[in-house]
Amino acid sequence: MHIAWVCPVCLEARLSARLSSPSDRHVRAAALCLALGALLAAACSPKPAALTDAERLAKGKEILQKALGRLAAAQTVTFDVVQEISREGDGGTRKVQKVTNVAHLRRPDRLHLSAKGDLEREFWYDGTKATIALHKERVFGEAPMPASVDEALDAIMSRYDVPIPMGDLLFTDAPVTLVEAATAGGFVETVDLNGVKASHLSFTTGETKWQVWVQEGAEPTILQAHLEYAGRRTKPTHHMVFSNWRFGEAIADDMFVAKFGDDYEGIAMLQRAEDVTEARDATAVEAAPAIAAPSATTPAKP
Repeated sequence: MHIAWVCPVCLEARLSARLSSPSDRHVRAAALCLALGALLAAACSPKPAALTDAERLAKGKEILQKALGRLAAAQTVTFDVVQEISREGDGGTRKVQKVTNVAHLRRPDRLHLSAKGDLEREFWYDGTKATIALHKERVFGEAPMPASVDEALDAIMSRYDVPIPMGDLLFTDAPVTLVEAATAGGFVETVDLNGVKASHLSFTTGETKWQVWVQEGAEPTILQAHLEYAGRRTKPTHHMVFSNWRFGEAIADDMFVAKFGDDYEGIAMLQRAEDVTEARDATAVEAAPAIAAPSATTPAKP
């Protein structure tokens, strides 16, 4: 068997010549031209024109209206909300509370809200009355209510000054009232929220600034909301992250029946003074507490 000896220097020269042959050089040159052409085309292609303020506001309102319209049209809705509440305290420091909420809404006349975390509270509306239980304090209060969720929310938030930041989203007329109330702002940008494309919207209503993130697509859903009440004494902010939206699922009657221990003490729910009861007035100075101290009119336990 004869083994041919090849000079390493000669082999390297042959390989170099082959790799630099005219045909290979032409292929590499063509590929380089294509790559450069793609880069130049991307750089030179016209960018979308920036939206005017009026266009931003109109686009933001349209997106918000679709999301709120879907919510208003649903006969039953269940969702979770992780909420962070910040309020200004003494010395300029801010107190932060974190709460996990679960909401059950059945139109036209049933609502249940529960909060766990730094606040342990529960709210029931059964078509005739509202019941609020403060589980850590082991007290409850009751008040008669109108015959629909919309009217009951309006009463509990305005007349009794019970803050329900997510409440404004639940009104059947929210697609009209909230959208019309937005006087400035609108669409900001498209963002990625944990792998979900969302439209970031920002609006101003009076002295209240609020932002909403709406999932893009055929079924627009509110993913996050952020509210700043600059006109209130403690300048509260609420940041809410929504999840587990369920539309159209059956909700049992028992969900809307108040449940708490026999040892809970009944206390009076005081209404705000007549001259500060403008419905859903976000700029009003915080008045009476949502559930007042026990009084001689304390209702009997159920």
